[in-house]
Amino acid sequence: MSTPSNEGFDFKMLGKTYRGYMPPAHLHLFSKKSIRTILEKLDFAKIEIFGNGRLDVSIVKSYFENNRFNPDPFWKAAFETENESFLEDFQQLLIKHDLSGNMLVHATC
Repeated sequence: MSTPSNEGFDFKMLGKTYRGYMPPAHLHLFSKKSIRTILEKLDFAKIEIFGNGRLDVSIVKSYFENNRFNPDPFWKAAFETENESFLEDFQQLLIKHDLSGNMLVHATC
């Protein structure tokens, strides 16, 4: 299954203003720990959780461009750069270290 991670970059940067927190987009939000706990209580085994989000950086950048988010000077400069590879590389870093705003969950009964 695929579900948002409330520990992701987009959730952390945008806080409660992020549309992912607002129903009906998502009624329940999970951390890796909470989804693992639920699945273990339901007797699922071999639980694997991967950060697989692809849109974290573009979502936060969109909020910035639409004046819905005022980042610190570092992120302001990053979002205004014409070097798109920086933002693409940063998104890959988020995925690599399970810090993206979406997680893919594999579990067996």
